[in-house]
Amino acid sequence: PHPSGGARASRDELPARAGRQRGRGGGGVAAAANGGAMDEEFLDEEHKQIPNLEAAQLAYRYDGASEAERAALKQQLLAAVEEDKMGPFLDHLTTRFGWERDEALLTSLAESVASELADLEVQLKEAEENAGDTEVLDAMFAKARVHARVGAKQEAYDAYDAIINKEKVSMGRKVDAAMEKARVAIFWLDQDCVMETVQHAKRLNDEGGDWDRRNRLKVYEAVVLASQRNIRAAAELFLDCVQTFTCVEICSYEQFIFYVVVTNIMSLSRPDLKKKVLQSPQVISVMNRNGSIIKELATTVYECEYGRFFRAMLAVHPSILGDRYLGPHVLYIIKEMRVLAYSQFLEAYQSVLLSSMATAFGVSTDFLDAELGRFVAAGRLTAKVDKVSGVVETTRPIRKIAQFMDLTKKGDLLLNKIQRLARIVSG
Repeated sequence: PHPSGGARASRDELPARAGRQRGRGGGGVAAAANGGAMDEEFLDEEHKQIPNLEAAQLAYRYDGASEAERAALKQQLLAAVEEDKMGPFLDHLTTRFGWERDEALLTSLAESVASELADLEVQLKEAEENAGDTEVLDAMFAKARVHARVGAKQEAYDAYDAIINKEKVSMGRKVDAAMEKARVAIFWLDQDCVMETVQHAKRLNDEGGDWDRRNRLKVYEAVVLASQRNIRAAAELFLDCVQTFTCVEICSYEQFIFYVVVTNIMSLSRPDLKKKVLQSPQVISVMNRNGSIIKELATTVYECEYGRFFRAMLAVHPSILGDRYLGPHVLYIIKEMRVLAYSQFLEAYQSVLLSSMATAFGVSTDFLDAELGRFVAAGRLTAKVDKVSGVVETTRPIRKIAQFMDLTKKGDLLLNKIQRLARIVSG
């Protein structure tokens, strides 16, 4: 099943990349071939985990959890808060959920972070006076990452903007700062500026970034679009990154494939779903793990096994609901999947017994009658339901008929021209 939490993932989950790792807490530092120098790539991997998106996911799950589940989730949240000294985030959680205010803990976290920032300020001053631009920039990044890590949203925005607007900074480092700022916006799902922040990072990358950052930014944009219920646009971006996914700072590879399947079921035609999703080796490798529920969801809708598809929707519902990007739109997603299944079924018929259709979907005739009635009235299905005779009649849209007639007419003209040309050639 889809993991409802856990944005951090080890690199061995990726489809075709080496599996060297470095945890957030230190240790396991790779030595470079020059005799033990720290591998900058692993430092980058560590910094990609700032801020901790797991904590944001836990907060989302806590918001919708039962009282019985909340105690364990609160302990996990507090552990994450203390690990990263997330005083501002704890203050936010206390207000949001009405927790009893722990002044001692908040004071302790604030003092610890203030001391850390004071040390970094000293380093920044020394770098400005005695070192070069690189050391100054490293100190500015360090300060920005502290603000991002602890949940000080506005301070983090300002610190990253200072880097982006600084002169004599390479475009690659500016892109890094913009991407880290975008992760802060994603952490908070700050809808007022999250897409603007991601788009700014994309523009900077177009000016002087690289292929890896471009692909990672597609995932950034996709999760933002999904959180804004722009499922079709998100699906296209997710699909583009299947073979090149490296964006473990946003989600694990398994969770990414979950997004790919759920969004593209709603967006692709049956032939494209088979070609681009069901036959993708990367998708197959994840769907075959542990009897994945998304495999049942995707294969049953493609194979027109509608009863099984409805049962798979019920099974996948908790995973969608528990995801902070898709969860707020779970009713919309499940509704669109039902419309897709009904439309796909009715395409094969001019008329069908309501009872036969209900049997195919594993639901009662009364339920199906009510469902079809709502979707037909909303213009989502081109059909008529005759409750007296118990028949569902499909009606082709007038526009489709006109397009078909136009295509037939043009086809006849083309055939006539080909026949005349053949007579000329043969004569």
